[in-house]
Amino acid sequence: MDILNNIVLPGSIYNITGTGIIMLPLKIIVICLALYLLDKYIDDKIMHGTVKLAIFILGLVPGIRNFFSLALGTMI
Repeated sequence: MDILNNIVLPGSIYNITGTGIIMLPLKIIVICLALYLLDKYIDDKIMHGTVKLAIFILGLVPGIRNFFSLALGTMI
């Protein structure tokens, strides 16, 4: 089963550009925009740190999963 058929936005971007490499700069732009808006509009330090931690974890977990899949030679 192809993951691009299940998720609409990446599949559409892949079909328009013909390559999946465009997702890397797009993710960087979205994360930078989210961090900028977070710094600008959230004043509560606890909430500020919690949201940044959540963004970090959500960005890191798929990479860790892919690393372990490659290291163990399994496909998830």
